[in-house]
Amino acid sequence: MKKLLLMLPLLLLTACQYGIEAPTDESMNISNFEECINAGNPAMESYPRQCRANGQTFIENIELPTDKPLDLVRIESECTQGGGNWLAEYKECEYLSKEWCDENGGEFKECESACRNDPEAEICTMQCVIVCQF
Repeated sequence: MKKLLLMLPLLLLTACQYGIEAPTDESMNISNFEECINAGNPAMESYPRQCRANGQTFIENIELPTDKPLDLVRIESECTQGGGNWLAEYKECEYLSKEWCDENGGEFKECESACRNDPEAEICTMQCVIVCQF
């Protein structure tokens, strides 16, 4: 028992020496998302991604695509955030309401074929797909 009591301070000192590190100058000077990630901090799974360091949250800067109109980028984002399915090739948002479609300037189609974008489909389910076309 005496040996254990004598070794306890040595074990604590060793644990403190290796387990606790003072923040480095590099980690104290984080000012944006990239620096936060490069300092070894994890990215939160959000959109846009976020990184937390030194009591601050840094948000990833996302470049908007320049190959499509800004309004279409907004519509695509709102479609997916609203629970819809965005089909970029056809500029369609599936499964959202007529109100949403009207508010965003789309053409609402209440009962489209599930195979509407695949004219060579040999088998197609008989179901209605709600579609908003842009």
